[in-house]
This record gives sequence, structure tokens and C-alpha cells, in this order.
Amino acid sequence: KCAFMQPKVKFLGHIITPLGVEPDPDKVSAIEKFPRPINPKQLRGFLGLCNYDRNFCPSYAQKTAPLTSLLRKGVKWRWDQGVEDAFEMVKSIFSKIVRVYHPNLSKMFFVETDASEIGIGARLYQKDDQGDEFDVAFVSRMLSRAEINYTTTEREALSIVWALGKWKVLLLGRIVTVLTDHKALSFLMKCKLLNARLARWIIFLQQFCLKIEHIPGNNNKKADVLSRYPVNSDQSILKVGKQIVIAAVDVELDRQFLAEMREFSKKQREDTRIRVILERLNDKRLFPPKSLQFMLFKDILCAKYPTHQEWKAYMPRVMVVNIIRCFHEAFGHVGSEKTYFTVSEYFIVENLRHYVNKVVAGCLICQRAKASSWPLQGARFAIVPEDDKDLVTVDLFGPLPRSTGGACYLLVTVDLFGPLPRSTG
Repeated sequence: KCAFMQPKVKFLGHIITPLGVEPDPDKVSAIEKFPRPINPKQLRGFLGLCNYDRNFCPSYAQKTAPLTSLLRKGVKWRWDQGVEDAFEMVKSIFSKIVRVYHPNLSKMFFVETDASEIGIGARLYQKDDQGDEFDVAFVSRMLSRAEINYTTTEREALSIVWALGKWKVLLLGRIVTVLTDHKALSFLMKCKLLNARLARWIIFLQQFCLKIEHIPGNNNKKADVLSRYPVNSDQSILKVGKQIVIAAVDVELDRQFLAEMREFSKKQREDTRIRVILERLNDKRLFPPKSLQFMLFKDILCAKYPTHQEWKAYMPRVMVVNIIRCFHEAFGHVGSEKTYFTVSEYFIVENLRHYVNKVVAGCLICQRAKASSWPLQGARFAIVPEDDKDLVTVDLFGPLPRSTGGACYLLVTVDLFGPLPRSTG
């Protein structure tokens, strides 16, 4: 029942060797000989067989996207040429896959990531003493409906976070170089103005010893899940009649705002409420435990909520409108909610949401550019009377100074057929 000193061992559908893990040739042969499915049940069987060895296949989720889309609820079974090409390609890919190597914990790990409009993928590899790369693992998955709406930067960042979470046991406590073809991510760990989602992801990434580097897309082929893979895209979407030039937008801060920020400490001391707080701090009197807590840091009054740990600058009232307006304009005239969260990351202001709503609602640029929410109305036509007294309008006019009889309103009647109004007190 036991075999010792074997060069390779078949274990749970895989072949384990001293170098790494290989797929079982019997399972690969079954995939290659699998007949064309004629119903969803047979397609599930084929994908289930492939899923067992998906870790050997780069960008597996994206390459099987046309097949898995047929299994969605409410989708009518239609085996067209695009699905047939994907089916044959998946079979051919499994016939060419090679082993994945055992990780060498004494060497540095490299992670290549990439994302597209429908999926994300990553490749974990290392380098030997000669500098040659050897693959350790591949992962990929489709994006959810909510994730499809992410910006390009958020999708690329998601691929990094998800891949590192998958390989967390291997990568924690070791130096990891992350390679991405999205250059903005090379500055991800240095950004200060982030939305809540990216902020949470950065907190997660801080547990790793990361070095994020940019590589050209042509050098990121193994992790590139879709952008250079024509089978997975709808051809009707790819047919663009003209080139589209996307310009980079620089953020220019208001000079008046920068000048006021240089006098932030002075503005604080001119605020009546802040002067009272500073006097209390000088007298070393404690604040109620359930109220805002205050401290002085580099001559700036900072505050924090009792349930939070972050200290933020306490904004004087005279600067509230200008600072909110600057954040609103610098971030591309975003809505009230995003403006509120951005300002609240750096400042504490009482009734901040009220001020933000007021500033955003009063922005002239937003009012001009914002699409109207009112439904379109048809053309209006005047009602033209054809004879005397066909159409009479009645209205009250007043109040007026009281007459001797006590009347202060006029009842005005207009016969629209004639030009003269008639009035009675």
C-alpha cells in the first residue's frame, strides 16, 4: 500500500514532482475529448471538469466567459460561433499547460496583475539564479455587476487586493514586487486624497511589504485577462468608428484657498468659539467624554470624535465655504456625498453636511451642466375664444388700502375675447 522514493506521485487528480505540481494527463485527455455540449447540464459538466485544473491556466475566468454566460439565469441557450471558438480554445489551452512550481521561500515573489471591463487576473512567479521566471500560481475571476461599474484605476487596484488576499499565506512577511500596466497604481500608496473604497484597500495592503512597479502592457501578457484577448469581447462593442482622445486633467487649487490655508492658525484664533476652546485647553480643563476632544498640534487646533482615533483640523467658520468650494471644484464638481466625505477626511466642522449641500446646490457650473430631471413637455397652445364671454378669467388683486366701506381686494374679471378688464371691489 506504500511506495517510497518515487520520482512523482499521483495525488487527488494532480501529479506531484520535486519541482512542482502538474495536471493529471487522464483529466487533460478527458477535457480534450469532451464532445460539444448541447444543453446547460452538459456545459456545467465540462466547466466542472475544467475548474479542477483552473490554477494551471492563466486568465481562466475570462477565457471561459462566453461559456459561463450561457449558464446565467434567464439567458436563452444559443451556441453561436463565438461560444464555439471559446469552447475549442479552452480545450486547446488545457492540452498545452505545464506545471506550476513549488514556491521557494528564500527568493523574492513577483505578482503581475491586470483587469479588464469584465474580469481580473493575476500571476505569481519567482526567478531562479539565472534570472529565468518560473510560475507559482495563477488566479482569475469575473467581475460582479457592481464591480463592472468601477473606474479603471479601481478595477486595477481590485486585482491587486484580490490576488494578494488569495496568496496571503505565502506573501505575508516577505518582500513582494507587484507589476501592473496601470501607471497610476505605482503612486497608490502615496496618495492622500482617496475615496472610501481605495482607502480601505490601502489599509489592507499595508500589512504586506509591497513595491508597486509599472510595466508596459505588452510585457504583461500572462496577467492580461481581456484587453488583448479578442474572444472574450463583444465584437459590436469593439467596432469604434473613430479614435477617441482622452486628455489628462490637472488639479489647480484656488490661490485664495492656499493663501487662507497658510493663515489657518490665525483664522482659528479669530473665531470666537475656537478662542473659548483654546482658553479651556490653556487652563487644562477636561472636555466631557461624549463630546469632541481637542488638542494643539503645531499651533493648529485639532479635534476628534470620542469613538474615533483620527485627529483632524478643526475648521473655523469663516473658512468653511471656501474650503468646501475648493474641494468640490478640484475633484471635478462631484456631488454632495463625495464632497462631504472628502472634506470630512481632513477637517471637522459642525453641521458639515448642511454647508456642503448649500455650496454644491449653489454651484453655477453644476447648475448649467446638470441634466434636468423634469420630463419633457409638449408645445403649449393658447386657447383662442371665438365669441364674447366664451372664456372669462377671474382673479383677486390685493390686499390694498382699505376703503371707507372696508374693502381691501379687487375681483378682476377679464373676457379674453375683448381687451378691457372689469373689476369690482
